[in-house]
Amino acid sequence: MQQKKNTRILFEKLKSNPVELADIGVILYYKGAITEALWCLTKAATLQPGSEYILSNLTGIMNMSQAEATALPVLRYLNKKVPNNSTILNNLGQALYALGETNSSKAVLDSCIRIFAYHPQANMTRAVIAKKEGKTSEATVFIQKSIWVAYSEMTDDFAGKNGIKLDYAALLNRFHPTSTEYINANSYRPPPQCENVEMAEELEAKWDAWTDRTQQITAKVSAGLEAASANYQKQVQQQLANKTGSATVSLGPLHAKAEKLYHIYMDKLSEVQKSAQEYFDNKYRRDKEYLEKEHSDALKKIEETLGKQAGEGKGAIGEAYCSAINAANNIYLMGIAGLNNGFQGKFSEPIRSLNSELMYWSQFLPGPTAFREMLYYERAIFAVNPMLMHSIFIQPCLTNNKTKGTFEAPDVKSAYCPISFRFKVSFAKVTGDCGKFDLELEADGVVFNFERDFVNKKSTIAIGAGGSLDMHNMVDGVSKNVLVPSFVGTGVDAGGAGVGAKGQFFIEMDGAGVTDLGLRGEAGVEGVLTDKGDVKISGKIGINSGVDVSATPGAVAIGQAISGVLK
Repeated sequence: MQQKKNTRILFEKLKSNPVELADIGVILYYKGAITEALWCLTKAATLQPGSEYILSNLTGIMNMSQAEATALPVLRYLNKKVPNNSTILNNLGQALYALGETNSSKAVLDSCIRIFAYHPQANMTRAVIAKKEGKTSEATVFIQKSIWVAYSEMTDDFAGKNGIKLDYAALLNRFHPTSTEYINANSYRPPPQCENVEMAEELEAKWDAWTDRTQQITAKVSAGLEAASANYQKQVQQQLANKTGSATVSLGPLHAKAEKLYHIYMDKLSEVQKSAQEYFDNKYRRDKEYLEKEHSDALKKIEETLGKQAGEGKGAIGEAYCSAINAANNIYLMGIAGLNNGFQGKFSEPIRSLNSELMYWSQFLPGPTAFREMLYYERAIFAVNPMLMHSIFIQPCLTNNKTKGTFEAPDVKSAYCPISFRFKVSFAKVTGDCGKFDLELEADGVVFNFERDFVNKKSTIAIGAGGSLDMHNMVDGVSKNVLVPSFVGTGVDAGGAGVGAKGQFFIEMDGAGVTDLGLRGEAGVEGVLTDKGDVKISGKIGINSGVDVSATPGAVAIGQAISGVLK
């Protein structure tokens, strides 16, 4: 809909100059807008129906758009009006061939070749006709003449498939003719900037895909620029060697306008690029540094207040901590996104737009075709890559809120600790090593614990119910245990070992205050003297730490052994 609107606006501006409107139609065709091209050419022909130039272009594009039947009456009219025009004769011959009138086509194309002996398209089609008639030698002459003026891959391919050997040494033009491929720079706009950690993964994938696509078109454009530069050098060398020959130049009524507009747009582009560089080196950098400092300060403050909260040294991350981190990151991302969007709206998009205009008007400049193509690809590189600010991505902080805890052994070896002890006196049990100290008091089924984590600098107070298996099996002060001697039970108690379970409410604190609270439970068999031989499973649920279930190496080994037997 917008395309049609733009075309009508174009018509209103150019209806006073039908030839210029026809030229716009031709360029639209080569840019891929076939419907709009035919519309412009038809309107131009309506405004100036007697112009052979407009009608010839119109019928040529109708042929290339598979509308030969519609073009044929106009071509017959043009042929009668201008009987010795090789372009009109070729277009008429091509239309007749496409419609199946081979004999008529052959006669018309022969007339074209008598006027222009090396006409590329006319000779190519005559070669095809001769080959169909079984006249290989005749086809060879036509195909060689076709390639003399302008090399064509289609012509070369036809010769190869039909066993025709071409004499490349006899080529009049020994370079590939240039042709620009339409590049819509607006289709290479980047994805949105990331403004939220929750969108980071999705947007980063889109940016990666955009980067790959942009790199591909940039490589393609660079190859086109290199080829155009080489072709331009060859054309210049050829002209120097053959000063009587004609240069391949653009001829049309848009020359003066194109030259004027090209310089205007180029001057404006230089101004915008200069302003963009100054802005980037000064205000953009200062604003970005300010946002980065604010972000860094916010993260430091969170670490000081919430960063050390973890469930009893088990490394669980609290919800409050993650919420604060995500909020700080989102503020930073929104600030950077606003900064980048502002730069791209003020500079990147104008640079893209101006280079797109230069791409367009370069095709109407006077001079060799390869020179125009060289300018086209040169501007295309900057139209596709106009000083863009890449998005920043930060993955979200995740809270340990799963219903089932997990345990992963760290790769880093624990530091050597020469101290590890456990002993029990009556209702009190003391356990400790280099990383922790634990005092447990048990009386009448009530268990109180005070724990100090030296590594994470946290203390935990827990109180609840618990019970231990009585190794002495005492009844009224008399041991009823006939299987285990009394000295064994005494040794177990003295070494701090035993079998038991407990459930408690706990409060965890550090220097800044309470960091976590909740419920915890534990069951297992404790070793003698130290906790290294414990077979124990413990679990807890905390407000900040979430759910965490862990097992000692001994319990893990027993579980793996049982699993192996069951399998």
